[in-house]
Amino acid sequence: MAPAELPQGSQVLLRLPNWLGDAILCTPALAALHSARPDLQLHALVKPSVQAAVEGLPGIASVTLLEKTGAGGTLKAAGALGRRGFAAALIFPKGFREAALARLAGIPVRLGLDTDHRGLLLTHPVAFTGEDWHEHHARQFAKVLSPLGISLKDEGLAFPVSEQDREEAARVLHEAGVTEPFAAFHIAASKAPRAWHPERFAEVAKALAAAGFRSVLLGAPGEGPVHAAFLAGCPSASGLAGKTTLRGMAAVLERAALFVGNDSGP
Repeated sequence: MAPAELPQGSQVLLRLPNWLGDAILCTPALAALHSARPDLQLHALVKPSVQAAVEGLPGIASVTLLEKTGAGGTLKAAGALGRRGFAAALIFPKGFREAALARLAGIPVRLGLDTDHRGLLLTHPVAFTGEDWHEHHARQFAKVLSPLGISLKDEGLAFPVSEQDREEAARVLHEAGVTEPFAAFHIAASKAPRAWHPERFAEVAKALAAAGFRSVLLGAPGEGPVHAAFLAGCPSASGLAGKTTLRGMAAVLERAALFVGNDSGP
């Protein structure tokens, strides 16, 4: 495969993953790209649920929201993207639809992993072997950059937290009477098999309380039954679920002495 050549100052579309955790795991690749090619104008395309994890990252010039991913939404988005004059698209998700969107938009250079039978939709399909499936996801996403001759060095994960977010966290913790040190719990998950039992999380929180750690429970309002089971098992914990924004939650986690949770974005 020939290397991908991008002229100085090119407009580049970044199709980022649809899940919060995966979007964060893309940030080392984004940092490596910005470091190697600071001249490129990087424009992220994300679902609304991922927006907070992307806006404010170094090198991201703009963030466009992809509201609908069905056939109609894909065609509409492709038409809009095609009018923006992108020189290239870097497609980090592994699915067919994401590559089809870039192809339908007429973006001339399209880089992505050769997965899900989509190699013909990409101008620079990156081989993805059985061994690659066992690599850390941050390294998997970074392979998308290989046609540009860019690889990871010591880039770490990133999440944009502002002073306003930290003020929100301080206010919420103060209102709940929480002082440091405290342990932060996030016990729900996008899929039930990824979640441990809330009653057992509560046992952990009670053990921490005996050691002098207050526990705070974070999450979304729609996770009520899981949260209720936890708080019933550990009444001394502070229920902050639904009381913070996503970035406010990140700022609370920044102040926590310990995080206890499942396989999830938070």
